[in-house]
Amino acid sequence: MEQNQQVRFPLGRQSSLAPNVADDDDGLGEIDPRVRLMFASSEGDLDGVKKLLSAGTDVNFRDIDDRTALHIEVSESGEMHQPLADAIHYKKHDVVKLLEKHGAKHLMAPMHVKNVREIPEYEINANELDFTNSVDITKGTFTMASWRGTQVAVKKLGDELFTDDNVGAFRDELELLQKIRHPNVVQFLGAVTQSSPMMIVVEYLPKGDLRAYLKSKGPLKPLKALKYAMDIARGMSYLHENKPEPIIHRDLEPSNILRDDSGHLKVADFGVSELLKGTSAAKHKKLMTFQDNTSGRYLAPEVFRNEDYDTKVDVFSFALILQEMIEGCEPFASKNAKDVPELYAEKRRPPFNAPSKNYAHGLKEYVFFSCYFTAIGVRISGEIGVSSIRYGRGNKVKNQIEASESGEMHQPLADAIHYKKHDVVKLLEKHGAKHLMAPMHVKNVREIPEYEINANELDFTNSVDITKGTFTMASWRGTQVAVKKLGDELFTDDNVGAFRDELELLQKIRHPNVVQFLGAVTQSSPMMIVVEYLPKGDLRAYLKSKGPLKPLKALKYAMDIARGMSYLHENKPEPIIHRDLEPSNILRDDSGHLKVADFGVSELLKGTSAAKHKKLMTFQDNTSGRYLAPEVFRNEDYDTKVDVFSFALILQEMIEGCEPFASKNAKDVPELYAEKRRPPFHAPSKNYAHGLKELIEECWHENPSKRPPFRQIIIRLESIYNSFERKSRWKVQPLRCFGVIQAMCKGEDSNRSSHNQSSRI
Repeated sequence: MEQNQQVRFPLGRQSSLAPNVADDDDGLGEIDPRVRLMFASSEGDLDGVKKLLSAGTDVNFRDIDDRTALHIEVSESGEMHQPLADAIHYKKHDVVKLLEKHGAKHLMAPMHVKNVREIPEYEINANELDFTNSVDITKGTFTMASWRGTQVAVKKLGDELFTDDNVGAFRDELELLQKIRHPNVVQFLGAVTQSSPMMIVVEYLPKGDLRAYLKSKGPLKPLKALKYAMDIARGMSYLHENKPEPIIHRDLEPSNILRDDSGHLKVADFGVSELLKGTSAAKHKKLMTFQDNTSGRYLAPEVFRNEDYDTKVDVFSFALILQEMIEGCEPFASKNAKDVPELYAEKRRPPFNAPSKNYAHGLKEYVFFSCYFTAIGVRISGEIGVSSIRYGRGNKVKNQIEASESGEMHQPLADAIHYKKHDVVKLLEKHGAKHLMAPMHVKNVREIPEYEINANELDFTNSVDITKGTFTMASWRGTQVAVKKLGDELFTDDNVGAFRDELELLQKIRHPNVVQFLGAVTQSSPMMIVVEYLPKGDLRAYLKSKGPLKPLKALKYAMDIARGMSYLHENKPEPIIHRDLEPSNILRDDSGHLKVADFGVSELLKGTSAAKHKKLMTFQDNTSGRYLAPEVFRNEDYDTKVDVFSFALILQEMIEGCEPFASKNAKDVPELYAEKRRPPFHAPSKNYAHGLKELIEECWHENPSKRPPFRQIIIRLESIYNSFERKSRWKVQPLRCFGVIQAMCKGEDSNRSSHNQSSRI
């Protein structure tokens, strides 16, 4: 009976580090064995665990408040509070197996499902998250972790917080995050819902939040403040125009706005956000967060007064942030944050103290108009800012093609819509012009997919072709995007099927090293796929301009590619094979990181571990044979290892500075691979040191089963990278003072020579 009682001890009696513990005592003798089991589990002490289990210690013990002081002391985070949970958290795999063998049970999460088919596609295996070097970020709400070699941010909801309110808030936040895909909103990567603690995983932005940045920099120059303001406004405009219901953030403040590697801002943390369902105004409802740090300093007065509100509450908060960036201090900085909402309710606003030139060109009036008007309807919007007349495919006239610039649209109404000629659109519609019907068009509005983008929101006025001409740059709600089109002249069964397949893949994909899918146009013609636009271009163009890369840079790029490909290959329930991995399908973001792109010939590996080669049609068939695995060329069964083969060729190309078999025609190269020939190594051997050459040779091995999976490739690349970095760090550098000493010596010799000459005279 006593063994089943729940216990709790004073900190000094539990910790071996406590000052009142005698030197000759290890401090553990008086501690309940169940607490010692938790300690041993977190430390990975296999012998200690065996000993305690043999003595009959309860393997599923948890104390009165679900944790112990000793456990808090040794586990660093103080969150895990069960031996098995500790062992999993700290990757003590041997201890996990031992505890499971002795009957340790995994905690059941409230969102757990019994049917495997009901597990959501975004589900992440908790064992893949490594918190070994974790640190708290963004007000302590998120924790940094590693996921398959990629740094991520994780929000946890432990079972001690499994109340109806908290679990409901967790579900609500998940519901929102799944809908959100925008370059100025933090990217949702997945969640842990089938085990405890439940977790939300989003991209990690190492440059921190806007609060910390403003604290270190003070007031920003107007141009920088405006650039940041446009980033925030674009993200918020996207949320407010979400279909079918707008998303209200409701906690927009600098600590919830993060900076990415390139210095752009992203809106984050939707813990108290909500969908504006049914009506244009919502009644204030307090949504519980895991850690209630919501600041009243940016809270709109109508929320404080518990009145109806709508998206304009975020406009109010935005105005305060914009003013703060220029002023360099928080709104009403001298007041307690809890007292500030009352000031807003009294129609008081932060003063403008910065020089008037910083608020020129109507900026002050904008802030004034957004903030000062209490009535939510008065505040300005959050925005930043086929046919009776139709040409057949063979009946295009020359002047129409020249007039439309692109030559793709082949109907007057479509051209007028494409180039935003609104008066012409109205005139054509008046005369009976009909909008083209897309193959994926649905009659029931409820069947329109959530990712659907209104074609009228895409502006191609200044469009240019990118990535082999497959994608075109456009503007979407003020944000530059990349668009792949499928015009009705290409509406064959094969092409429409390929379009559907690519859409199916893109909806599943969420990873920092894979180009982000933003949405699609499926209800009108041309049908379009919209993804993030990366202005630095593709790896092909970069290598052409730079030539061979230094080993450290090549390895850094290789790790980016490998992380993206590892994610695709470990997709659940079926792996995703890219099948067209080459430098022109790998893009560089503003921070210089690489992202895998263009899934036009990719496919899900369904049912079996190998797929029969099937030619998937693309809108523009530019697939290069220069990176094609021999088994695909020979029309044999293949699996994910075809991408490993292509990866090896790209890695070697980055070191060598030239394409594989550059002197050969691309169409002839696959035959060389089928003959077991591989590109030669010409670069200095030091560039392939520490096992890099051996890794490349394994990756392009003739036998696909001998090629390593990307998970192993990442580990080996990290090891090779560290070896190169250590060598570079310890490389002997000439002393900077050597030249000065040499000059002094010359001066000394010159003086002596002058002195000798004067002595002779």
